[in-house]
Amino acid sequence: MKKGLMTLSVMLAFVLVLTGCGGSSKKLTCKLDDEDSGNPEITVTFNKDKATKLETKMTMEASSEEEAQSGKAALDAILSTQYTGTGVSYNSKVSGKSVVITVTMDVEKMDDAAKENFGVEDATTTYEDAKKYFEAEGYTCK
Repeated sequence: MKKGLMTLSVMLAFVLVLTGCGGSSKKLTCKLDDEDSGNPEITVTFNKDKATKLETKMTMEASSEEEAQSGKAALDAILSTQYTGTGVSYNSKVSGKSVVITVTMDVEKMDDAAKENFGVEDATTTYEDAKKYFEAEGYTCK
């Protein structure tokens, strides 16, 4: 679960720099087949080639439902305080032996403090650059 937490932090940090301009509305969904990292799936919504919303979902497997509950509590203690602010939502749930973490950031609704906190105030990239980045990191994108 520690590696999953690190992967979530790193991927959100990169995805959050996605603010650009030009083009039409589309989504980029990238998945990494890596159980140790929670098999992260990142979906970025672009409007006119500007990232307007992103969602990162990770599913971490535990050996029992009790371990999943304990893991969820530990992750919540850390992540629920890190992923807060206007336009940012953190959600976690236990489904059997799995802990599912979802962080959603609506860039258009984020206030200046949240944008500054996540480093999205003036960084830019395009849909194609984001896709190339994730594919170079081992993700499969569509």
